[in-house]
Amino acid sequence: MGDDPSAPIEPPARGAARPEKGAELHWVVTDTRAAPHEDPIAGGFARGVGEEGERPVDLPIELRGHQADRPPPTFVAFVFFEPSKRRMYKINQAKRQLKRLPFYRELVRLCAKSLSAAKRAVPRLRRMEGPRAKKLADGLQYLTEVTPKVLSQTRRRLFAGESVPAAEKVVSIFEEHTDVIRKGGRDTEYGHKICIAAGSSTLILDCSIEDGAPSDSALALDSVKRVRSAMGKLPHAVAFDGGFSSMENLVALKGLGVAEVMFHRKGNLVDTALMTSSPEIHKALWRFRAGVEGCVSFLKRCFGLRRANWKGRSGFDRFVHASILTANLLTMARLRLRSA
Repeated sequence: MGDDPSAPIEPPARGAARPEKGAELHWVVTDTRAAPHEDPIAGGFARGVGEEGERPVDLPIELRGHQADRPPPTFVAFVFFEPSKRRMYKINQAKRQLKRLPFYRELVRLCAKSLSAAKRAVPRLRRMEGPRAKKLADGLQYLTEVTPKVLSQTRRRLFAGESVPAAEKVVSIFEEHTDVIRKGGRDTEYGHKICIAAGSSTLILDCSIEDGAPSDSALALDSVKRVRSAMGKLPHAVAFDGGFSSMENLVALKGLGVAEVMFHRKGNLVDTALMTSSPEIHKALWRFRAGVEGCVSFLKRCFGLRRANWKGRSGFDRFVHASILTANLLTMARLRLRSA
């Protein structure tokens, strides 16, 4: 580097010796015309070689002209893309958890170094002008806030053997509102639990998006109350999935004024006479509930409700409501054509 710390540091020539592992590198561009690529927004790119002699990377920088008393912009960065990918490959190939631990430790170490580099880059980006620099600074700022949480839960779960509560987990750094959903012996899913109520016409009468994946049994009474509020009257008969089954829900629904109540799985409700007035009504409601499963499958297959791809929690809510609204419009059109 020489004695002058402000002197430009040129990128290493092709065939030059590789830097030491984990060495801190500086990238500079002394002239826009000397940049490897031109960019109409940022003005140029800086190039360098990262840890373990990885391939060169392009770092967007903002060039505003260089004055004699103002040194060119300098970035300090680490490049850990390829090393991290190699650790992840080895983790996926290891068959036992004991063999994965060393690679997890290396991956955590690389992540911590990347976090330190990002923290140094944020204030430098804040001092630069232009919308691109602000967007990069905002993105890095968010990552510097959420990455320590990810590192903490990784160390607690993998290295300390601690069971991290679901409320403290960060399951997505891009969609931080995501909840962990586990139902019985099924695979773990990530998103939000949606409680849907459908009528005999297959129209969706109610939809609620829950936070924190609450138990189904805690949602039954509120769902019927919302249907009453939306339709202006209480339904005469209701049919629920097995997860809603409980004696407390049966007593509460009967007290609310619902005449016929059917739970798909009886649970501790041994006698069907407690739920419906006759076995025939119980069987009819059981079949109706099976038909609603087709409505749910229809929403997933035809209206994209299997996966919401709009960004943020508000985007998730809008996507779900838009899918249900579209399905209801199609159902209403079919009913009108049928009656005509």
